[in-house]
Amino acid sequence: MSGSVTDNDASGTDWEKWIPQIATSELKRKLEDEMTKNHRETDKEESSGVMPEVKGISCDITQIAAVCGTKKFSQYVMPLQPITPGASKVTGLTRIGNVLYRNGVPVPYQNKEECLKEFISWLPENAVLFGHNIKSFDTKIIIQALTEEDLLNGFKAKCNGFVDTLHVFRAEYPERKSEKKSFKQEELVKDFLGENFTYDAHNALGDVLALQELFGKAGFSLAHLQPHSFSVDFAYQTLINIEISNTNYESLKLLPISAGMTKKMAKSGLNIQHLKLAFRRGGVDGVCNVMSEENNGKVRVTKNKKILVAAAQFIKDEIANQETAA
Repeated sequence: MSGSVTDNDASGTDWEKWIPQIATSELKRKLEDEMTKNHRETDKEESSGVMPEVKGISCDITQIAAVCGTKKFSQYVMPLQPITPGASKVTGLTRIGNVLYRNGVPVPYQNKEECLKEFISWLPENAVLFGHNIKSFDTKIIIQALTEEDLLNGFKAKCNGFVDTLHVFRAEYPERKSEKKSFKQEELVKDFLGENFTYDAHNALGDVLALQELFGKAGFSLAHLQPHSFSVDFAYQTLINIEISNTNYESLKLLPISAGMTKKMAKSGLNIQHLKLAFRRGGVDGVCNVMSEENNGKVRVTKNKKILVAAAQFIKDEIANQETAA
């Protein structure tokens, strides 16, 4: 996890009011939009602060770093899971027994709980964490870790929310996409700070120091940043929705449809029990209707007849087999 920090006292901004506090119905809509959007992202970013080998949200924090003005925080964390060769190649981190190495040199470390407590203590009051691609990745990892260690409330007492700098740059420099220029932090640093500006892109502290320089050079105003800010509660609810979606997917993966369509169905909130209930109430049409219903002009799953009929027939056969067995 890596990020730059802004605090209320330093900027004179009331960040608690500035970060959008979203009503429940709007939060649900934004979460649904975010979950369907994330899997379509084409410009993937990795954060050096977290092991980049990710399956779902099951990965360990190996380093937390942040800067606030001239103040710096950087601490390594001993991961519970093995560090894969791919992750080691990117971060330089390896583990042998109870020793953590970076590029072959032993580094001091803490366990996850100790590091998170120290980080919360270091944070200024009313902090806002800035990071590149944190909405899709880092915040899910840090919120999960805080929840597991029962430290989320303590974190919320110090941190008002987050700003994803990847989304800020995408919004303010749309021409980069048409010019086929990357929005990865390393490429933005080269373009804004020059080829001679070098930094350790796969060390969390080097990452955040570069982001601080980059953001200072870009000179964005609050009006540029606010649309890309989100609260700690939003990040937490996103994490919960991912867990629900994963559970839904497990119940639906035997359906005779593509994995992509099954994931879309799971993200829409449907699981196998919902489809069975829809069949019992309305037969094949009931299943087709619940999958093809529209909300705010968006189809819940699909209107493709072949997919709808295949799913409905599977549910019909499944219920028939259960009744025969009973």
